[in-house]
Amino acid sequence: MTTNQKLELLVKPIKDMPVLESNIDDLTKLLETRLVKYKNLVVTEEAIKGAKSDRANLNKLKKALSDERIAQKKRFLTPFEAFEKKCKNAEKLIDDASSSIDIQIKTFEEKEKEAKANEIHKIYNENFAEYSKLVPLSKIWDDKWLNTTFTLKKIEETIKELKAQIDDHIKIIDNLKSEFVEQLKDTYFNTLDLASVLSENERLYQRKRDMEELEKLREQQRNLFTEAVEFAKEEAPQEVIEAAPEVIDVVPTEVVSQNEIAEKEELVTQVFKVVCTKSQLNALGKFMQENGIKYGKA
Repeated sequence: MTTNQKLELLVKPIKDMPVLESNIDDLTKLLETRLVKYKNLVVTEEAIKGAKSDRANLNKLKKALSDERIAQKKRFLTPFEAFEKKCKNAEKLIDDASSSIDIQIKTFEEKEKEAKANEIHKIYNENFAEYSKLVPLSKIWDDKWLNTTFTLKKIEETIKELKAQIDDHIKIIDNLKSEFVEQLKDTYFNTLDLASVLSENERLYQRKRDMEELEKLREQQRNLFTEAVEFAKEEAPQEVIEAAPEVIDVVPTEVVSQNEIAEKEELVTQVFKVVCTKSQLNALGKFMQENGIKYGKA
């Protein structure tokens, strides 16, 4: 074989396989005729000896047929087995060479990907300098960029589009004129999702409204309590408080710190009566609980 010879397997096909000449067809017909009598055979004491002899002869014939079949098959397969062995040896040689080439190809491809990744870092640094700490390359990285079909030009266009999009989104956030602008920007740089920012802005304003409403309610409770105390001083400073049904011994955890401060001051006991609606009474009781003021029947 020369170095320029084409690597291919040439096989001269066997047009007609030789036919084994035998009397197998005649033997099969003869067996079908003679063995019918054994299908419904009933062995008796007188026929036991003959039955055993027939069984031995039939088993002997079966073994002869099996041995001949195996021998003939081996004769036919011997040339093929030798050919098969040679083919498998050639296949192994090919596999070894292919594996070696595969290793070299992967090593080369990894070097190319590494070089391409370095170029992508340069493109990123040129465009994302002002956002480098807020939006690292890993946050926008796409593994498809390392594919050979994804050119550096296309990657540069993609990175520039992302930068322009971020610029636009930051302008939109600034134009919201939200008092939570810094929190909104934190949310944006964590998600790079403008919809999440808008949802967060609404959530923060709703929380503010809820806090203002809560503070308004507390102010109403404080005013009500102050009015009740003033009324008690003017109208009945020494009378028993008739409205409170029981002594409150457990103070909510959120006002414990206030109570600790209050304990450092001198405790004052004031007995007074209130005249109010049921809802006002409930509000007064809630205010005293929140501020750690104990009350009950005198």
